[in-house]
Parts: sequence; structure tokens; C-alpha cells
Amino acid sequence: MVLRGNFNPTIFQPRWFSAQGLIADTTADAAQIDVIHAQICAFSVDNFEIQVTEDRFMAATSDAAFNDPLRDLVIGTFSILKHTPLRHMGLNVAAHIKASSESSWDEIGHRLAPKQFWDPLLKKPGMASLTIQGVRPDEYMGYLNVTVAPSTRIHPGVFVDINDHFVLETTNLEDGYPVFQEILEGQWELSRSRAVNILEHVRKEV
Repeated sequence: MVLRGNFNPTIFQPRWFSAQGLIADTTADAAQIDVIHAQICAFSVDNFEIQVTEDRFMAATSDAAFNDPLRDLVIGTFSILKHTPLRHMGLNVAAHIKASSESSWDEIGHRLAPKQFWDPLLKKPGMASLTIQGVRPDEYMGYLNVTVAPSTRIHPGVFVDINDHFVLETTNLEDGYPVFQEILEGQWELSRSRAVNILEHVRKEV
């Protein structure tokens, strides 16, 4: 999950989260801190990774079982910092999908980015990365971006990144948290379902 706005990175460190009752003291003590600085704070705790810069807050987990606790942690964080100026929110899902064979791996690239267009222009053209954007299927402002690329972890395989992106309609950025809280509480399952459907669609093709 990514929020765009104006942040003070030095606030977002393990001890602050435990002082607010968002994580246990023992959990904060066991956090692996990468950096705490005026311009960036980055650490991992339990199954969460937190990284905050002056204009970007990112909270992520690699374990799907912790998706809902991650959402709750973000809601709890910004219910305390409710006046933080926020303008964008991305509910992001990414996965590496193993292809059934080298030929099916090649074929999905041919289908998503046909080589016929590029053959007269490039020698052995191949898909390095492709991003498709769709309009939102609800009343919120924003878009859905799906990026497909060869996997750097699995061969043969593809990497799929889904950005379910919401944009604040008002110019008053302090109105951001109530809007995004409403989305996190009311649209979370729909967003996860959209992501699962996209991943399954790609999985069937490879």
C-alpha cells in the first residue's frame, strides 16, 4: 500500500508505533531498522515493511495472511495522524507467476506485445515491460494499472504488478484521510478481489 502526500519521516519509527499501541513493545524492540533520517525512515517489523519519505508512505507485506492486519495498521496510523495531507493512495498487489513452459512464456509476450509491429524496426524484439491502464470501476477518481514483465525471480515466469490507484478529488489535502479511510474500510475486499482475478487471468495464459 502506498500513500502520497506530505510526511515527516522521523515520526514513523518502531517506538512511535508501539507508543501509540499499534504494535507491541517487544515487536518494536525486535524491529530491523534500515535507516531513520529526516528524509527517510525504513524498517521491517514482524511481517511488515515500512518505508517513509517526505512525499511517500509505503507499507507492505509478502505474506497474504497479513494483508488485513496491514490495512488495520495503516488505518490506525492515520487515524492518529488524521491531519496529514494526503493526495493519492495505491492498493498494490504484485506476484511472480511460473510459466508452464518456455514456449508459453514466450507466447504471452507475443500476445501482449505483438512482434509484427516491431520486426521492421528492431532486431529480435521482445517484451521487457508492458503497462495497461483502465478506468476505475467505481465512483472514485483514479485508475487501475497492470504491469507485466519477465520475472527476475522465476524462470520461465512473469512478474505482475497491480496498482489500484485512488486520487483525492478535493484540493484540501487534509480531507484525504477520511476519504482514504472510507476506501480502506469499504473497498478493501473488492480491490483484493480485482487483483486476484487479474492474477488468475494471467496465470491461465502462462
